[in-house]
Amino acid sequence: MKKPLAFLLAAMISIISFTTSTFAATNPFDDYPEVNNPNIVKPPAPIKLVETYTDLGTHKIYANIQGETYKNRPTVVFEAGFGQDSTAWRYVQPVIAQQTLTVSYDRSSLGKSDPTPKDSKRDAIGIATELHNVLEQLKVPKPYILVGHSMGGNYVRVFQGLYPDEVAGIVSVDGTVDTYEKDILLPYFDHDYVVNEYIPAFNAAEQMGLGSFDDVRASTNQAFSFRSSLKKLPLVVLSAQKQIMPYSPEEDLEALKYIDAGVDSRWHELQAQLAKQSTKGRFILTKDSAHEINLYRPDIVINAINSILKQVK
Repeated sequence: MKKPLAFLLAAMISIISFTTSTFAATNPFDDYPEVNNPNIVKPPAPIKLVETYTDLGTHKIYANIQGETYKNRPTVVFEAGFGQDSTAWRYVQPVIAQQTLTVSYDRSSLGKSDPTPKDSKRDAIGIATELHNVLEQLKVPKPYILVGHSMGGNYVRVFQGLYPDEVAGIVSVDGTVDTYEKDILLPYFDHDYVVNEYIPAFNAAEQMGLGSFDDVRASTNQAFSFRSSLKKLPLVVLSAQKQIMPYSPEEDLEALKYIDAGVDSRWHELQAQLAKQSTKGRFILTKDSAHEINLYRPDIVINAINSILKQVK
């Protein structure tokens, strides 16, 4: 029996943040963290907001630039989760832009950017390379502090692995575990659910130009291969207290049928291990938050970015 679309997306959000404008009408997740949430504060007005497009030859990419370079501080670059665009940082970017230059952007087929060109690589190497091209064309000052949510956490780690001299630090916002398939998907998700519901759901994502399940698998493997690159890099790893915060008791019971309740504690263990890859790594368990820490607890994301800014200024 097919599961309700809202449940399917909630389950996928818990690991890869599979939300798109196409599904906004049926997916309550985008609004849920912001309802009666005392941790949501109206952000300040953007400083020197510039909205622009970068022409990569095959397609154009939208970028949102806020703030200005201040006392040679690094530029903070935001990478949203799988299927999300720059608006995912609406409570974080304007605050950080009070202190330094910031850049968020929409990957192809998302937000205001053009559709993904045919045969474009949607794994982490392809996405990191594309982001690098965007930043180069925009002449964004280096170095960068990279902030990545969910799959975006792997994208920024691969970016750092490819361009280590350009990155001053990383904040991983509940980044997808880089041994995700082996340590999370297979042991904690119901097998039939994975085969019949989870993986096929990527068909729609692939058709939209967002990437396939194979791209996600490749991205986690690529991030794992660059672990040694973290070494002494300032790194903050945020881990959500609970991967799924259901919208109703009924959905809670539904989720428990297909996802083992032990996934949260195992997720935290793996995130803590990631933080230890750097001598300057720090692990923070983010209380009162599900996977979308940038929406549930933007204050903690802001503090994490500020902690790195203080280290590298």
